[in-house]
Amino acid sequence: MEIDGQPVIFCFAAWMSHYEGAVQSDVPVWAGKRAPGGRTRGYFLGEVYNFLPLRDKSLKYRLFGDVQARFNTKRLGGNESQAGGVTIVWCAADPRDGDRVKMVGWYRNATVHRENQEIREYLAVREEHKLSAENRYFNIICDPEDGRVLHSDIRPPLPHTPGLSALGRWHSSSKSWMGDNNSGLRTAVTRWLKTDWDAAVRRKFGASKPIKRRQVLTTIRERQGQSEFRKLLLNAYNGACAVTGCSFADLLDACHIDPVSNETSVHSAGNGIILRTDLHTLFDLGFLAIDPESRTVWISPDLTDATYLKLAGKKVRPPEIGYAAPSTIHLGHRWKTRKSTA
Repeated sequence: MEIDGQPVIFCFAAWMSHYEGAVQSDVPVWAGKRAPGGRTRGYFLGEVYNFLPLRDKSLKYRLFGDVQARFNTKRLGGNESQAGGVTIVWCAADPRDGDRVKMVGWYRNATVHRENQEIREYLAVREEHKLSAENRYFNIICDPEDGRVLHSDIRPPLPHTPGLSALGRWHSSSKSWMGDNNSGLRTAVTRWLKTDWDAAVRRKFGASKPIKRRQVLTTIRERQGQSEFRKLLLNAYNGACAVTGCSFADLLDACHIDPVSNETSVHSAGNGIILRTDLHTLFDLGFLAIDPESRTVWISPDLTDATYLKLAGKKVRPPEIGYAAPSTIHLGHRWKTRKSTA
């Protein structure tokens, strides 16, 4: 199967919400048989990190995907060892819906390796600590802007699966499938890849209206009440604003990058940053943003106060070693909502 000139591979993984590590709030579930900790039948699921942006040795963020499969890279238009320009459709059985197979996300323009790659051979040293000691391999890689994981409540079911039992097929030695060139499946996936999923989330959770300044200001105390998330980020940023360096605790907020108003936020270091309270308000309103690539501050031209204009172009301080940096994916979504006109 091809979509937009790219061969498509359907890869079957455990069911998770975020795929940024197996944690108590996001335990992998494989067709209802997953044990706590991400194990089943003696092997560890590497896909638990599939959507965690990690910096490679050039310090560029990547998504390192893992699936139990050995790809025919020559069939995919590549050479004996790898093929580029591939679309990966990640699938999983929803344990809340009778193990119905659904699309959980995708990689576009991905590079597929025939053999498993040692992930730590590709990572910057500062990133290695983010993975479990048992997570050793990957066989798919793409840029974060080409990857997307869908909210668990809006994932669409596949209209066609291989054979009589998709779970039986995908529980065998290879958990990948080329789609059998099914026209209905191709039509559905083509439509899904072009769907505005952010709008779908807003419709699902009734968050279609933009966040107002009054709403932001009245939730400051609520934010500070999220004690575990706040404690995590204060430790990650050594008790200081990542932009200004302000270290007065009463003026610091644990800021969600994926906003709480969307109800898609997770309390993780990758979805958070410590900001001074006024900067948090500007961030929520779209008057301040962080460039997902350069990690520098952007200030809206509508904001004329010199106090804030001098922050434009300032490099955002990264977290301490041992903590995940802000997710490129989350920052990218925020970047698209910034207010660039009056």
